[in-house]
Amino acid sequence: MAARNLQPVRALHPEVVIMPGKFTGNGAANPTASTRKGRGWSVTYLSSTGKYRITLTDKFHDLVAFVANVEDLTAPDDWEVTIDSETVASTRQINVSTWKGGALADLTSDEKLHFIACLLNTAQLPIRG
Repeated sequence: MAARNLQPVRALHPEVVIMPGKFTGNGAANPTASTRKGRGWSVTYLSSTGKYRITLTDKFHDLVAFVANVEDLTAPDDWEVTIDSETVASTRQINVSTWKGGALADLTSDEKLHFIACLLNTAQLPIRG
């Protein structure tokens, strides 16, 4: 807990949802730990080196932004996270790849992927007409 009261995050547009998350790698298997799992999203390994699928609990109109990085305390160099595809409006999925030194690489139990997804909430879209 913070030692003081903090103001809640406020977006410029009330229809934008900010969803943070974190998961720990498990080699060529589903990640073993996650923050907020079951509270907005879940993650699976896609049976291909360095490929993961984040599945959202709800559908969203659009993915506005996605920022991710890898925490690697043993060799913190050359990690990159890319979005392969996203279908948040239909199947609620964001597929990502993790790269190390220019090659696809699985996250091990020593590495964690942190992300923030900014999503456009369909239920909050203003009525235009």
